[in-house]
Amino acid sequence: MREEAKQKRRESLLDRAFKPGDALLVAGVLALAAALILSPWSRTAQGAATVLVVEVNGSEVMRIPLPAEPADHQVDGFRGVSRFHVQGEEAWMIDSACPDKLCVGMGRVREPGQAVVCLPNRVTLRVEGNGGTDAVQR
Repeated sequence: MREEAKQKRRESLLDRAFKPGDALLVAGVLALAAALILSPWSRTAQGAATVLVVEVNGSEVMRIPLPAEPADHQVDGFRGVSRFHVQGEEAWMIDSACPDKLCVGMGRVREPGQAVVCLPNRVTLRVEGNGGTDAVQR
């Protein structure tokens, strides 16, 4: 008898917690969130000109319009050669003369405002352009 009472209490709690309209509400909120994430406002504006700016010791040495054909590039930095790869709308460091290679592990940059920085070699890969995000946090 006691188990039956517990079972009824559990069922009544579930009946009160979720109503048939709740599933529709949750589905609607999820659909709205997906639409906002995938909307054009969440990406760089269509037709916005983006360019990869390469700097050595604070001076610009190269500008590469994005998107670009796949290619490896190199620049002479403060401690030696830094090599980076550009493909499509992305760029990333593939090798550098720095001792710890943190810049190689920084990943790819593609949005305006993102940058890969090699402090020991004083080399910076920075994406400039119209639109995009105001800030990037990782």
